[in-house]
Amino acid sequence: MKIIYLKNITVFVLVLLITSNLFGKVRLGDKEKLMSENNIKSYVMGLKSSNVGLVKSCIHYAGLYKIEETVKPLVDILNDQSKDFVTRLSAAMSIYNIGNDYGLAAIKNLSELSKEEKIREVCSAIYHDYLDNNKDYLSTNP
Repeated sequence: MKIIYLKNITVFVLVLLITSNLFGKVRLGDKEKLMSENNIKSYVMGLKSSNVGLVKSCIHYAGLYKIEETVKPLVDILNDQSKDFVTRLSAAMSIYNIGNDYGLAAIKNLSELSKEEKIREVCSAIYHDYLDNNKDYLSTNP
């Protein structure tokens, strides 16, 4: 009885590992396969929503999938002083992940000019970390 139970558990674990691996590859596969024009428009619209949870979710996935088209709304969120700190920080991190010049310039600008000390410090750290990890960025963007 104990051997049958162990076999069932082993089979279950193997099936679980195989299916999670397959779904993981589909979920995190090539951006072009996952992002249709409608998907991208949905993320852009979600970033402009009044639903805070939707906005935060769209911020996360914009950075994860490196959706260039979301940079302008992300910069708008980053510059919006009425947004909470975590939302603005998340927008900055998504811009960092995307690596867009316009977005990085906005982060640099806030690191130098923001009246909010926390935002200034965080944007400065994010911008300098980007420079440290992308040595060629300054040669193409003085």
